[in-house]
Amino acid sequence: MFVVLVRAIIILFLVASTQSTFAQESISRRNIENKIREDQGLLTTAFWVKFKVEQTDFGRDFENFVHVSGSSDSPATRWFGEHAHETNGKRFDYTSIAAERTDKKFSAKIGDGECCYGQSDLADLINVYRGSDVAFRNYLLPEEDLYREIIGMDSRRQDVGITVKGFRSAEPYNIAQIASDASFKFENTERATYCFSKTGVESVWLDESKGYSVVRVERFVNGVPAVTIENSQFELIGSALWLPRKSVITYYDVAGIKVAKATLQVQSLSLSPPAELFKPQFDKFPGLCDVEKGFNPVKLGPLKGKSMIEFLDSAPTLVLEPKNTSGYGKLLTWVLCIVVLLSGFFLYRKMRR
Repeated sequence: MFVVLVRAIIILFLVASTQSTFAQESISRRNIENKIREDQGLLTTAFWVKFKVEQTDFGRDFENFVHVSGSSDSPATRWFGEHAHETNGKRFDYTSIAAERTDKKFSAKIGDGECCYGQSDLADLINVYRGSDVAFRNYLLPEEDLYREIIGMDSRRQDVGITVKGFRSAEPYNIAQIASDASFKFENTERATYCFSKTGVESVWLDESKGYSVVRVERFVNGVPAVTIENSQFELIGSALWLPRKSVITYYDVAGIKVAKATLQVQSLSLSPPAELFKPQFDKFPGLCDVEKGFNPVKLGPLKGKSMIEFLDSAPTLVLEPKNTSGYGKLLTWVLCIVVLLSGFFLYRKMRR
């Protein structure tokens, strides 16, 4: 009888201990999720980051791997990015500048709360999209949401940081969703470090001393490594928000072999973006292109108290003069002129005879 009683006490103790462990894990997981959502709320309200990225490849079939701001014909190995938004995304600025390109070096998507603007060094005019619909940001280029992705926020793309030509893509993640997803295993891997993981899908490590910020990510496709992210050099923004100033992103092919690495280094970081970021560079373009009215070119001038939409409805149409900046075109023009002059000269001499 005594032995049975002891066994019953031991079983009750083990059950209670297990339930206590589960309860503590549930509380810890919920606390982490709440902290993450609180931080993401701050970043969604207003945020500004400016950074540079340098890419190195591992010398293996690099032409099949296209980094952000690049193309298969002209990959950019060094570029600069600037992201800013305010009032929950109604005003925004996504700018990228490639440092080692001969074609498209600059592009920007800007929203001032009334209209959205698209500009680049390849366009003669600034495209104007009427309204402040944040869906305009769905046209972001791969590099234009990179920083939000490395810290575990939502992305509007299929790839993170790089396009693997002809291969597969790794879906972006949101750490808040992972924290609330019971299919992800939750564990305290070492002192002050927690990990959410799903075998063959995703593993994310958080640092408690840095406000549960993302310090490492391992992402898989079909069970094979696709992308790893390592964040460091954290800076305290405000009273409790920790953000990385450096991130190293490594990319793999379908066989799990490293093919490229990008190092992101933050230059500026703030929850108060400068107001001038949300204004297009009107002084660098002769006019606007009203997208809603069939890409109608409009001559740029003082608004004189009008809203941009009122200005577009009343501004005169801009007549663009064709221009030929091609060196080959200029050379051909000179050759034709010389041919015509010589032909006229020889014809004149022939007629004199």
